[in-house]
Amino acid sequence: MREPAGFESSRRKAESISGDLKKTTEIINRALIKSQKQKGKLDKVLNEIDLLINMIKAWTRGEYRTIPLKTIITGLAALVYLVNPFDMVPDFLLGLGLIDDVTVISFVFNSIRKDIEQFTQWQLEQAEQSYEVKEGN
Repeated sequence: MREPAGFESSRRKAESISGDLKKTTEIINRALIKSQKQKGKLDKVLNEIDLLINMIKAWTRGEYRTIPLKTIITGLAALVYLVNPFDMVPDFLLGLGLIDDVTVISFVFNSIRKDIEQFTQWQLEQAEQSYEVKEGN
């Protein structure tokens, strides 16, 4: 799949903010807000958005570092694109404004699928360990 038009500028912004905890957290929070506001319109990629957010949050907190920085930047670039109201198809264009957002999220998710699957496995292991600690096993 070819990189969507306009995605490169989001990647550059993601590269510039990836080392800045405050700016990265701001993008994550804005992506959470937008995904909740546009829930019905973004349903097709809502799980992917949640996974990207959780992966970047875990990386930012230092909890999950066994992932290439390139993957984090690519995921963060998708969130940067998502929160930009004036991307290739402005969000205020009713019916069309979120199509490009869905395309970018799908593109990114497919391009880093292997790393997402490893992160998902890590999340499951963390949940199991947490359960075992709570149960005293």
